[in-house]
Amino acid sequence: MRNDKLQTARHVTGERRFFLDVRQSATGVSWEHRLTERQDMAALAIAQGYGVPDIVARVLAGRAIT
Repeated sequence: MRNDKLQTARHVTGERRFFLDVRQSATGVSWEHRLTERQDMAALAIAQGYGVPDIVARVLAGRAIT
């Protein structure tokens, strides 16, 4: 299921976004962002607007709760 979400996010933006620019870890796994750029912006707006921690805002944005 996780890979399905990554594939969906990849198709929306058309590019792969690597977390901390890790394209391949020591175990051979790439670290990809779970959120799209739009979801990242929504998370920032939630964090700033409601004063919640960034991690909480990212979880909410990832679940389309605004």
